[in-house]
Amino acid sequence: MNMPGHYEMFNSPVIISLSALFIPLFDALRVMLGRAFAGKSMFMPDRRHIHHKLLDLGFSHRKVMISLVICAGLLVLANVILQSLMDINLVFAFDMIVWIGSVQIINAMLRRKKTQSN
Repeated sequence: MNMPGHYEMFNSPVIISLSALFIPLFDALRVMLGRAFAGKSMFMPDRRHIHHKLLDLGFSHRKVMISLVICAGLLVLANVILQSLMDINLVFAFDMIVWIGSVQIINAMLRRKKTQSN
């Protein structure tokens, strides 16, 4: 029996629905792997998470939260559009590239801020 619904418009509704969680998942994975490669406990707290980096750039807690929610929404929207144009694996690769690029840009901004303050 075919249930009526709007899932037909999505090639991969699971990936689309999980897109909103990609930022915190990728961030946690990035930080935990960085700790493991540095020989530290993966669960040891530090200030490597993206929200700490944004706070260090001068964002308020409210602006950090709003920025991350807007980014997650844009990622979901991009994934909805892209999943109809290309293979879902390429969409996931796109998500990873955007995430890595975003982190690198934020890291460069932090380095620039630190050199300007010295």
